[in-house]
Amino acid sequence: DLSKALSDDEVDRRKLSKALLPHVRKFYADYIDTSKHQPFYRPSSMV
Repeated sequence: DLSKALSDDEVDRRKLSKALLPHVRKFYADYIDTSKHQPFYRPSSMV
């Protein structure tokens, strides 16, 4: 029920996810080099 306050576990999970997000973004920052990226299925690609 969305009208209830968050439980302590939910608050802790939210804090953890906010703390981890910058590290995850940094890890994946150069995951795909868009200048060299060639889609496997070019016709259905948005590139």
